[in-house]
Amino acid sequence: MWHGGHRGVQSSAHPDSYLDIPYSQLTTSVRETRGIDTETREGSEPPGVQTWGGGYVGVPRIGARINHSCSGANIVEDFDPETFTFSYTASRDIKAGQQIMRYHVTRTLPVAQRREALIAQQIICTCSACTNATPKTDKLRLEYQARVNILTKACQTSGPLPTAQAQAWLATTLRMKDEMEKEVLDNDPSFMQVWYSLQILYGRLRDEEKEDMCRRRLEGYMKFPGAIRERKKGHPGSRRT
Repeated sequence: MWHGGHRGVQSSAHPDSYLDIPYSQLTTSVRETRGIDTETREGSEPPGVQTWGGGYVGVPRIGARINHSCSGANIVEDFDPETFTFSYTASRDIKAGQQIMRYHVTRTLPVAQRREALIAQQIICTCSACTNATPKTDKLRLEYQARVNILTKACQTSGPLPTAQAQAWLATTLRMKDEMEKEVLDNDPSFMQVWYSLQILYGRLRDEEKEDMCRRRLEGYMKFPGAIRERKKGHPGSRRT
């Protein structure tokens, strides 16, 4: 379903005329409540597929039925434009009988904006990230991706690294890891950069046991379909130093 084109028709048409179109309300409702952004844009689509500057929203047969949780999401979905299919990868261990959950809104939004976005999808979330939200957790959600990127770049500094500096960065990275785990953001694919930073720092400090442990944890994230594509681009965490 082409999101941009659908929006254009809806906004340009007379409201009453649009609503008179058979199944228009049903189509809009399904798109708004069950659509998943494929992140396919002009220039990234498969050969022969036209987006006219818009983007595609997918309503997958299985994925559309997966419930939302801001803190309990345990899968990462990925859309492959070459095969035009969705795949779902566990972002943590899922026990037998445990419900599969995903994000229906951007996880970097503060609680007020998440609630507003979810209401539009007819969802009321009562997970711990919503009921226990504070200004501090909102700030973390807004900033964690940028902070993780800064840490990763700092750890990749070439040349000798004084032990004191490595220990200071290690302490900062461990605090970041703890904050993200408490807010259950360790299911975000970007969390692999935390393990990557720790792997580098433990290597600099000659702690081979912990370096190897971080490498094993990092390898789990590298199995995500999206991460595999990022490796080809040389994304941080995709290669050893």
